[in-house]
Amino acid sequence: MKALGFTIIELLIVVVVIGILATIAIPAYQDYTIRARVTEGLSLASAAKQTVSETTQVKNGVLPADNNAAGYSPPAATPSVSSINIQNGQITIAYTPLAGNGTIILTPTVQSGGEMIWDCRAGTLPDKYRPSTCRGGNATQGTNSGTGGDSGAGGNSGSGGNSNTERDWLWWLWWLFGR
Repeated sequence: MKALGFTIIELLIVVVVIGILATIAIPAYQDYTIRARVTEGLSLASAAKQTVSETTQVKNGVLPADNNAAGYSPPAATPSVSSINIQNGQITIAYTPLAGNGTIILTPTVQSGGEMIWDCRAGTLPDKYRPSTCRGGNATQGTNSGTGGDSGAGGNSGSGGNSNTERDWLWWLWWLFGR
């Protein structure tokens, strides 16, 4: 009689392959969701950027000392962002544990023509959660239009992949088929 269905070995191979895919996909998805929450904070900070820019123009290049001097009232806390504050012209975005539990500090530089350039490299948030324009070495440039649309200048494209995950995947392939 001809046997129908799958053998135990075939089922085990399917389970192992699904496990390998889950090992790669779950951490990548978790990092992706944190990066999306960090982007939310940068979008919420666009109103503060606009306020700092306008206040600096009105006060002939003098950056506002704090929220009150800028006439800025911070937005309510969200599940991702605990606070956004202005201190000496710098905007500090504080994130909750859901979004990496760190800060990004937006530092303005006023150019001679009145253009304001923002640098978002400072703060305690790990680089892997930051947009590529805010990772170590890249300044975010452009005039502040209040839209939150920063154009990045710099060469960090985020390429290279996650080498630890790649090594784990290769190790599992060796363990399954190469022994």
